[in-house]
Amino acid sequence: MSAWASPKMRPVDVGGASYGRHVPIFRRTSSLTSAVVGVVAAVALVLGGAMTASAAPAGTSAVPGASTTVLADDPAAVSPRSTDSADSIRAQADAQAKLQQALEAARVASGDAEAFGATVSTATPAFTAGNIITDSRFYTGSAMTASQVQSFLAAKGSGCSGALCLKNYRQSTYTQAADQMCGQYVGAANETAATIVARVGQLCGISQKVLLTLIQKESSLVATTNPTTGAYETATGYGCADTQAVCDKYYYGFYNQVYNAAWQFKRYLNPPGRTMDFTYFPVGTPTSIQYNYDTSCGSSKVTIRNAATAALYYYTPYQPNAAALRSPYGTGDACSAYGNRNFFYVYADWFGVPNTAPDQYFSDVTPTTSQYADIQWMARLGFSTGAAAANGTRTYSPTQTISRATVAIFLYRYSGLPFTPPATPSFVDVPKTNGAYTAVEWMLANHLISVPANKKFNQGAIATRTDLALWLSAYSGDTLPNPATPSFTDVPTSNPNYRSIEWMKANGVSTGTVFSPNAQITRAVLAAFLHRYYLRP
Repeated sequence: MSAWASPKMRPVDVGGASYGRHVPIFRRTSSLTSAVVGVVAAVALVLGGAMTASAAPAGTSAVPGASTTVLADDPAAVSPRSTDSADSIRAQADAQAKLQQALEAARVASGDAEAFGATVSTATPAFTAGNIITDSRFYTGSAMTASQVQSFLAAKGSGCSGALCLKNYRQSTYTQAADQMCGQYVGAANETAATIVARVGQLCGISQKVLLTLIQKESSLVATTNPTTGAYETATGYGCADTQAVCDKYYYGFYNQVYNAAWQFKRYLNPPGRTMDFTYFPVGTPTSIQYNYDTSCGSSKVTIRNAATAALYYYTPYQPNAAALRSPYGTGDACSAYGNRNFFYVYADWFGVPNTAPDQYFSDVTPTTSQYADIQWMARLGFSTGAAAANGTRTYSPTQTISRATVAIFLYRYSGLPFTPPATPSFVDVPKTNGAYTAVEWMLANHLISVPANKKFNQGAIATRTDLALWLSAYSGDTLPNPATPSFTDVPTSNPNYRSIEWMKANGVSTGTVFSPNAQITRAVLAAFLHRYYLRP
């Protein structure tokens, strides 16, 4: 896919249902796993994975203190995520979900209480199936720094000693290329688990608190006093439907597990430029969600209230039944599923109740703000992080006008793909030192703009509605409409930008009968236009 391909030209990608774990038996050493060996073997056959020991793949290096292997730094390597067929997503999800259900049930049956974290506070509210965690707590990459994660691991793992404890664990990482889900992860030698969690969260826009909760609910590694090497293989429960060698290389091991889980959580948002695979747990529409992999256990309608809760159901597609909810960390009945219940209560115990209102990224954008949904969408995908206020909150400044250079940055972020700008600037007013240099050169390279006679982009000028019409219509790659009768009363057929503005109307990006072509764009209007562009037919 080229750097400028239309966001509606969504190439097929793996989607990679990460509902459970593909577990190689020879690597799992806990007594928990032995309870479900038969199920693991059966599901692994469905997933197509090898069930026998294999030598370390070529180009890998052993990690001290763990049994996992780590791919050497290889930027040219292509992950199966980018090449797998979208048709495999649901089939893999089904197999992964069955495996996760079996492992989860075995954990509860074994009485492995430390898998679930701490003792539930009496003040913790009841689990709400449609609102497990808010978007602003889930899709944010700045929840914790590496030092804060390290301090947290030290506190939760105070009873653990040895190199295999998560607080002491180190692993060499390899470089992951940037894409629409995550920024480039530059590999490094001997990174701490805390550093990996912090960096992955920041680069993929997933809360470090969410990642820590996920690790605990899937492998118990945060709080356990008796970690196993096998637990690091599948630390976040991210699954694999490929061969043993591919699983070793891209999916198994602590770094792979944390990165892939975060990548997948972001993928569930269907970012611009990706296929619209994840729509079967829609937000705002009552949807049947099963209580168990066994369909005879039944289901009930759940109205999912936000993208973060939907993401948890994509990852673990069951809701707890009444028996599972009678005791937050206790055992229910044969039809109980615990994954999303445990996520809610572990997060609540460790970081506070995850679903309290209001759900907002910015202190100046409340649920009553006119473009609230559009701005929340921008924030979820990481297109805008706002500005830090003195009190520690962040502001978006929705009524503030926005410069042409800043619009260029937003459009470049929307594209989601890396771009290497030329060594020599194309515009005299946008030097290489300008913060918008890469974005403006990206616009030129992808034919959204051209170089005028004076070689100026006018980067500091306030962008107008006409500017955005020209740039978005060019970005779409569409054939521009040319209706005989104007759709807007203030944009006649004689307007030199008539067809681009009519394109805005035809695609639902601009509504009404007045366009105001010379009106300046505010940050709220930009969010609305970009969101409508994304949602266009």
